[in-house]
Amino acid sequence: MSISGVTYCQNWSTKLKGPGRPLTESAARRRWDKGDAFTAVIPPLEADGQPTLVTVCWRNNYLETVFLDRFGRQTTAYEFHRVDDEHLFLERVWLHRYPSDDPSLGLNGADRIEWILYHAEDRMTHHITDKTEHFKEKVEYSDIDFTPNWEQLPEFGDWASVARYERKQPPIGGAGGQ
Repeated sequence: MSISGVTYCQNWSTKLKGPGRPLTESAARRRWDKGDAFTAVIPPLEADGQPTLVTVCWRNNYLETVFLDRFGRQTTAYEFHRVDDEHLFLERVWLHRYPSDDPSLGLNGADRIEWILYHAEDRMTHHITDKTEHFKEKVEYSDIDFTPNWEQLPEFGDWASVARYERKQPPIGGAGGQ
């Protein structure tokens, strides 16, 4: 499904909180075809919201979806690995929490960082670092159902499924897993 109002850039500037180098749709499509990196900027769902960023670099078999808070800071990122010509696998999730509403705080200013690594087997590792509580934890889980981690490889411009925040259920049309 195509989303209207999508714009493209070579990269997203966290400093500018906007496109670092804008691209036309045709230039982004050429980068897609060649495997070069670019970012699709998905317009916010709400008038006062922030865009969702989908960065693709097929040369590295990589697609990342980033969600921003109301201040334009990264709060959640999903890193997908292209497994084959038809499937993506959600390999890593990053969660960042900030100690205040200070919009100048970047990723290094987050006071709590969590990342979840989904291993090729049926297990995952959950890492937590809380700078305020001076706390670090690493927990291994096994017997994980990876069905929601599988995505169909999107066609260029079909960002709806990879840009969705809710990941508990597989995308409409099936899991796409093997």
